[in-house]
Amino acid sequence: MVARVALAAAAPMTVVAARVAGSMFPKPEQAHLRRAVARSLARTPRWTYVAALVALATFDARPRLASVRCPTLVVTGDGDATVALEAKEELARRIEGARLVVVPDSGHATPGDQPERFNRIVLEFIGAH
Repeated sequence: MVARVALAAAAPMTVVAARVAGSMFPKPEQAHLRRAVARSLARTPRWTYVAALVALATFDARPRLASVRCPTLVVTGDGDATVALEAKEELARRIEGARLVVVPDSGHATPGDQPERFNRIVLEFIGAH
């Protein structure tokens, strides 16, 4: 996270966007997703992006997870290099009855890189609740 904040503070947003998009969609066949994310993120004002990074780094809902009482689905890609699997396992463990689904061959943006599989998982979960 520190490296990403430093990059965002110093590099042009096009460089930041390309790096983030590349980490989200690293496979050659994901080039169209990588380009779309890079174009979108490059239009984000620097201060907005840095503020979002700070918010992500400082937000901690763990003390309140035990109070969640609605059906909860946690979906993650097995190749997510942005948020550790252990963090998602902890999230699911701390929410009573939560279901964790790890999607094979997926990264940080499962709805984008595995949309059919992601939608099926969500619809099955909704149908069960």
